[in-house]
Amino acid sequence: MDGKGRLLLDELKPPRISNQIRAALADVKIEPMSDEPALSENWGEEGLSAAERLYAWNTLEVLAMSSGSIGKPANAIPGRAQAVLQLRFVVGTRVDKIVDAIRARCTASGFPWSR
Repeated sequence: MDGKGRLLLDELKPPRISNQIRAALADVKIEPMSDEPALSENWGEEGLSAAERLYAWNTLEVLAMSSGSIGKPANAIPGRAQAVLQLRFVVGTRVDKIVDAIRARCTASGFPWSR
């Protein structure tokens, strides 16, 4: 993702939103409950309504991450980090290609993938 929450890998993007889905979401207003955060107007794919971003678009989230050792902190950049990602995806997304695409992107960016 970029700094504005837009998916950078084409493999993570869903198929084009159909006119039928756009019409169904056209009048949907996103109104968070009092204890929920509001959707950011500047976050996510450009050209989509808040309802389209929330209900008709894929989202990749970092659920947890870890690096270094809390038990033995060191004044150095950790040599290892881990993250747990979640892809919330809509119908039509090629989920069979996603892990390989993320792995290739991480490796190409200097973050080798290991299990």
